[in-house]
Amino acid sequence: MLEKGFWHDLLKYLLHGLGFSLILWAMEIPLSLLVMSFTTGIVIVVALIAVFFLMGLVNTFLAKKLWFPMKHASPIGLLAHGIILFTALLLVYVPLVFLPNQLAPGTTTWLATFFVSAPVNGYVCKTIASLWREAS
Repeated sequence: MLEKGFWHDLLKYLLHGLGFSLILWAMEIPLSLLVMSFTTGIVIVVALIAVFFLMGLVNTFLAKKLWFPMKHASPIGLLAHGIILFTALLLVYVPLVFLPNQLAPGTTTWLATFFVSAPVNGYVCKTIASLWREAS
């Protein structure tokens, strides 16, 4: 039998994951253009640092609102948070979103993988955020 908390937590995972699914989707085009353009390596490094910092900042905000109190993070802590989160989400993104969309491209596949990956992304985001959880 499922506990009452299961549906509540699933909804929170979905909300947390939808936020990051939308962010990752929105970043695909600008990051692709940046990498494909004839920019210097330093521009790419600065852009990635900004992306990682923002990912750490957004995940901290979402985790604080949806799950638990978070420690006040320094800029370096937010950068580390973003790097770890990006790596973990990439490991989830490839089998759940990238490969299915390459094997069966189309709107239906995109929508299905988007909504299936959202709660998984939420779980990953919460798990990574828990490394910066405020002790209770």
